[in-house]
Amino acid sequence: MFEIFPWNPQLETGIALIDEQHHRLVSMLNRLANQHAQGASPDDIRTILGGLADYADYHFKYEESVWQSALSGDDWLDQHVRTHQGFFEHVTKLSASTRPFNEVLGELFPFLVQWLAQHILEDDKRMAIAVLAVHKGARIESAKAQATSQMANAGPVLIQAVLKM
Repeated sequence: MFEIFPWNPQLETGIALIDEQHHRLVSMLNRLANQHAQGASPDDIRTILGGLADYADYHFKYEESVWQSALSGDDWLDQHVRTHQGFFEHVTKLSASTRPFNEVLGELFPFLVQWLAQHILEDDKRMAIAVLAVHKGARIESAKAQATSQMANAGPVLIQAVLKM
């Protein structure tokens, strides 16, 4: 099967259920791209895209509950929730577009790949490091400092992960 976004272990956050859900989102994106490459109808693609959006909603709610367990009321959590909302706003806008379907898909695929890669490799990993530190007894500010320090070298990891795609 054609994969627009191959899964690799660098995408893992260290929180098993979140990693499983990320893997499923990536698989759904690959299915969407594969169906498009094989010439699926716009209705078929819209159905698959709807399933991807529904699962993203489920995942975001779960993920936010995990982050909230340690970072309730923190700016990091608020910003993270806003990025999830921005994802849906953009996908909804593209889905409702009256432009030619292939033109919309030409914008949708790069958006989904870039958004998922950046969101998982930067935002979710940072949040996971902080949450895991809090669960081990660190105070929120200390956990955030630890996450920021560990993520300071994330640029090369992000580049390597994207190059493997």
